Amino acid sequence: MKKLILSAVCVLLSASFVKAVEMTPDFYMRIRYVAQDFENNYKDLNYNTFRIKTSIGLKTDFNETFGAYARLMNENRPYIYNMPGKSSDYNINEFIFESLYFDAKNLFNDTLDIRVGRQNLFYGDGFMVWEGTPGDGSRSIYFNAVKFTVKTEPVTIDIIGHAGTKYEQYLPVFNQTNPATKLNNSAEQSAMIFVKSNISDKVYIEPFYVFKSENITYYENIHTLGSYVRYKNSPWTLKGQFAGQIRDNLSEKGTAFGGYGILEHENVFFNDIVSVGAIYLSGDDENTSVDEGWNNLYGRGMFIWSDLLCFLYLPESGDVGYWTNLQMYQAQYKINFSAKFYGSLLYAFLYANENVTGSIYGTGKNRGTLALAELGYKFNKNVKFLIYGEYFKAGDFYNGDKLKDGTFLKTELTLNF
Repeated sequence: MKKLILSAVCVLLSASFVKAVEMTPDFYMRIRYVAQDFENNYKDLNYNTFRIKTSIGLKTDFNETFGAYARLMNENRPYIYNMPGKSSDYNINEFIFESLYFDAKNLFNDTLDIRVGRQNLFYGDGFMVWEGTPGDGSRSIYFNAVKFTVKTEPVTIDIIGHAGTKYEQYLPVFNQTNPATKLNNSAEQSAMIFVKSNISDKVYIEPFYVFKSENITYYENIHTLGSYVRYKNSPWTLKGQFAGQIRDNLSEKGTAFGGYGILEHENVFFNDIVSVGAIYLSGDDENTSVDEGWNNLYGRGMFIWSDLLCFLYLPESGDVGYWTNLQMYQAQYKINFSAKFYGSLLYAFLYANENVTGSIYGTGKNRGTLALAELGYKFNKNVKFLIYGEYFKAGDFYNGDKLKDGTFLKTELTLNF
């Protein structure tokens, strides 16, 4: 299989030099410094490192109908302070195909588009679908998928099939590490349908159904049905979504619920946005034999924009960034000081719906408070810089002798050509 795919890549690259109507290369580099610090006895998740991601891509349009895109990437991680258990203070990591897909557009009188291969997917603010490889952090987010886009009036329908693996096995990995970089907790497959429609110039809806099959400690089939909705009547925007789940582990079934709502107002004082919002994710009742906890499918990662919370969920759910068992109430302020300089502040109160047993946990349901701040500067369309920080103060949901608070700092320079 790998030889067949590698041959296809060689054919693609050869054709791009010989017959392509248009060939567009691109280059991306991200130099990121991160420092994470938890107080008390939760220090095994502390680290201090640089993350240097580099990628080179090539977009080829053979004609108006057929095209392809390939992108090869790597991320090096020189550690200043490493997590306990890490074997090396310098990790060159692997070279992988971040993207490799083929396009067929405007088929059957401009009613069908098809994209086959490794690609990024993003729906409904990324609440459930945007991160296909949560195991490797922000190094990659791709899906191995086939996407059919049916274009009709008044709706556009995306039909998607996806196959994920615990470790890379579909495409060649260059300079593979030992052990190999983990992409997921298990092999997983899914089928998705998204129906996108602008009901009016103010209202957009995106109903969806997602079926996902996981094999972590046992097989589980997850059926998720819901909708994303956005209403915009300047200067107001109201957006959110709600979904219900049936979690079927092939012997028992549990029901879970999740959703959020955000209200935004533009130009309150200057060129700014003020927003308030709430998020609800059901939790698992440990007194029952079924799992009622919300499974956020492919939303793992940063829909709830917090690196600290990503790691805090690890002992609770067994996966970094697996959002579940949460009520979160937040207020955010964003401002553009100029066309190049922007900033934002967010403050949130967090609660659990269900208690969790374990040495790190307390007896209450107050998870704590979270403060985020970001400043960014765009030197030009190709170069950006940001500085970002978090502070989390734990509540009585956690055992104060094990976890008190945490801080996170990130600076990042990106070049995109």
